Order: sequence, then structure tokens, then C-alpha cells
Amino acid sequence: DLHRAVGSHPHVVGRAVSGPDVHLAEYAALKAEQGERIKARDGYMYSTIAVTVAAVAAAAQADLPDLLLAVPPACFVLGWTRLRNDAHILAIRGYLRDHLAPKLRTVARRTTAGEVVLGWEMRPRSRSSTLVQLAADMLTFVAPAVLAVIVWGVAASTTVWGWMAAVVDLVIIGGLAVLILRHTVAAGTHDTGGPLTEPGS
Repeated sequence: DLHRAVGSHPHVVGRAVSGPDVHLAEYAALKAEQGERIKARDGYMYSTIAVTVAAVAAAAQADLPDLLLAVPPACFVLGWTRLRNDAHILAIRGYLRDHLAPKLRTVARRTTAGEVVLGWEMRPRSRSSTLVQLAADMLTFVAPAVLAVIVWGVAASTTVWGWMAAVVDLVIIGGLAVLILRHTVAAGTHDTGGPLTEPGS
């Protein structure tokens, strides 16, 4: 809550609130939200690994290969949620870069000519880090789901209903792979100042 952040900001307590105070409090509140979203984003990857391992272990222990068909839907839900969360993280970064930094630059009395305000917020992601993140997303959310369907096809006594479920699984995971690629491209465009499109839009 911005009003609460303004009132509790260490530079604001006990004195009148000015424009710079509001901007600094807004920055602090947004950075706090961004930090929480980054933690949650990383948590989705760990959750996907845990769900996949649990499903494989349960299928092996109970000798029920059909349990493997639950892996792709779980990967899709967690992967899609992770993408939306990352879109919010990038949106906050874009707001700080495009809207809040110019305001702080305007009100800063000691800013020297040519000095960049919130310069660390304007650094774009390197191409290598973007590719690493793309690979991590594919390996975490897409690869296990596809492998689960393949192992199911080899190990299970397949039925028509089973194959229909497998096809649906592959379709939704293919859709997730497309969303991941679109988000990676959009994130790269956003880092250079372009708009960010949320997954599924």
C-alpha cells in the first residue's frame, strides 16, 4: 500500500510529505513487491521439479504408469503462472525505468548533468542470460512433461482414452512452449523500452 509506505518511510516520518518522498516511498514499495514476486517465481520452478519427481515415484511404486499423464497439466499450470509472475516483475521494472526514474530526475536537486537516475533499473538483460533462462524454462516445464508422456507410451497398457489424454497433454505442453518463447521475445523487447505482452494475451 503506497500510503502506508509513504507514512513509514524513514525519510518521511515526523515531517511533511513532499514530492520526492512520495516517489521514494513508491520506489521502495514497488521494489518490495518485485522482490516477493522474484521469490515466488523461483518457487514455481522448484515446485515443478518436486511435483514431477513425486509423480514419477508414485507411478513406479504403485506400478501405475497412467499417473505420469498428470505431469503435463501440472507443468502447464505452474509454468503459465511463472510466466505471468515474471511479466509482472518486468512490468514493475519498466514502470521504474520509464515513469518513476524521470520523476526522480526532475525533482532531484543534486543531480548533475548527464547523471542517470536509477541506472541499475535500466540495464537490459544480457543475451546470454536470456538464453539461459529460456533453456531453464524449457527444461523445467516442457521437457519433463514430454518425457512423462513418452515413458507412459512405452510402459503403459495403452487404451484409446489413454492416447486421447496423452494427445491433450502434448497439445497443452506445446502451447506452453509457445508461450515461453513469446514471453522470452517480449521480455527482450521490453528491456529495450518496448511494451510487454502478458502470456496468453
